[in-house]
Amino acid sequence: MLLRPVILLCTIILACCFSGCSEKSDPKIGSKVYVGKTGDTYRIFKDGEPLYIKGAAGEATQMELLRDIGGNTIRFYDTLQLQSNLDSAMKHGLSVIVDIPLPRYNEKYNVYASERIKNDIYKEVEFLVLKYKDHPALLYWMLGNEVLYPDSYFNSSAEEFISFYNSLIDLIHEIDSDHPVSTAVSSVSKKRIIKIATHSSELDFLSINIFGNLKRMQKELDKIKLIWNGPYLISEWGDEGPWEVKTTKWGSPIEPTSEKKAERIAERYTEQIKQLGDRCMGNLVFYWGRKHERTHTWFSLFDEKGRKSQMVYHLNDLFEQRETVSGEAPKIGYMLIDGKGAEENMVLKPGALLNAAIYYEADDCDRIEISWEILPEAWDHVRYDKEDKPDDLNHLITASYDNQAVIKTPDREGPYRLFCYVTHENGSFSSANTPFFVIKDN
Repeated sequence: MLLRPVILLCTIILACCFSGCSEKSDPKIGSKVYVGKTGDTYRIFKDGEPLYIKGAAGEATQMELLRDIGGNTIRFYDTLQLQSNLDSAMKHGLSVIVDIPLPRYNEKYNVYASERIKNDIYKEVEFLVLKYKDHPALLYWMLGNEVLYPDSYFNSSAEEFISFYNSLIDLIHEIDSDHPVSTAVSSVSKKRIIKIATHSSELDFLSINIFGNLKRMQKELDKIKLIWNGPYLISEWGDEGPWEVKTTKWGSPIEPTSEKKAERIAERYTEQIKQLGDRCMGNLVFYWGRKHERTHTWFSLFDEKGRKSQMVYHLNDLFEQRETVSGEAPKIGYMLIDGKGAEENMVLKPGALLNAAIYYEADDCDRIEISWEILPEAWDHVRYDKEDKPDDLNHLITASYDNQAVIKTPDREGPYRLFCYVTHENGSFSSANTPFFVIKDN
């Protein structure tokens, strides 16, 4: 009966003794990039100079703009065009965090039980690091994004994963002694962070993806301070994710307007991120480019034509820009369908004609354009699965004028969303959407 507490106590004692992501006591000062301390403050040092990371996670797009709003770093998830992306980042004075993709750990369907798969992964990591380790834009390696590092202590498949994962850390350090290695965890999972700190201590620091829980982040980290008190980076942040908000009765998350999201990221940066202590080495806003995650507008800072959301204008102020990006996006107040809002659980009949309206404010309304789009919504969505924007049903938009549109509901049962986009000739856009459900009478 005493075995588990004894092992846990030993783990805690060892955690306090570990270097690595617990607390790097011997930084590689001769390296191009390393984690070090100035007084009590952790920083990433690049070419001997401390760097507080301000940037974005996403795609290799509009990097000149990212620099102009005060950004200094970009995180790339896709390695297919990595050479050109690194070159472009260097041209615009940005450092690059390179994700090394890994399959997510799953106890029931453990791909890491296969020697063949592990061998393939090992060779791919080796090839990637060897090829790009000397690129001057490289800042650090992100070994897996939310790989669901196991937090259990008595599990053979977990031990198998951890052993292999640690071999990859060792491989990267052996090939490239000039750049740190981190991994990105989802939110502040205390058990997972403790497990990583004690069992993969050769990581140089932790990276944390966090959204709605950002307001509780410092308090949660303080709870494990005696076990892990090392440096970290906020590797993704933004407004609440679709998994954190109110939903309709059929489970569709209710997306805030782009104006509301912009207001909240400004508030979070000022009141939460800037107040984090000396262990935080910087932050990356999510998502620089376009990404479909439940909707194509939820996290995307740009639309398909590269127009800027209000979030970009706010980042210009938050990052204490070198050059001012002037203008702003239209301010959407709310959207109604037949006088009802998104939280009113609209269940509709097929073929019904409805009146939609968008209410907004903008300078110089003669330069405004309003467009509408109807999209089906994934009914069987599974988190972490890749998502693509579905084909539109815009033939069901029968008329549009001023700030209004007439739509016809689809014949097929299921969940849908009506989107509205308000664009300005200054290169900005705003968006709002309303979910609805079509059901046939029995």
